[in-house]
Order: sequence, then C-alpha cells, then structure tokens
Amino acid sequence: RELWISTQSTNSVAVIDTATHAVIGRTEVGKDPNWVGISPDGSRAVISNTGSGDVTIVDVARRSIVGTVEVGRSPKRLAL
Repeated sequence: RELWISTQSTNSVAVIDTATHAVIGRTEVGKDPNWVGISPDGSRAVISNTGSGDVTIVDVARRSIVGTVEVGRSPKRLAL
C-alpha cells in the first residue's frame, strides 16, 4: 500500500510505502500542492495546486504527469 502526500515546500507529491514507512517516489507537480485525490480504480492521482491555479493528473503506476488543467485561483479540495 502507498500513501500519497503533498509537499508544498518542494512542489511535489511524495509516495510512501506504508509497510516500511520509506519514501519510494516523488513527482514534481504545480506550485503549492494542497489536496491529493486518487481515482476509484487507483490508476490516477489528482493534485490541487493552490499557487499555480491548476490541478495535476498523475499516472499512479508510472508516477508521471499525464495532464495539467487550469482551474482558476487557489484550488483546494477535490472529490473523485
């Protein structure tokens, strides 16, 4: 199992292995990432970036960005 955490100081999301408590990945996203949501099928993570006014869509398996969507000023909470 994995835990995805937004890290505003590095403008990234960190992926933590919940069994070992080790950081196993990191993906740079927009400025000041805030909330992280995971799609129901577990294939995508969506991160709201309050500083850049967009959301970043990440392929969970590859930990790579598949898209960025401009949504306006200071997006925060999201629901999938």
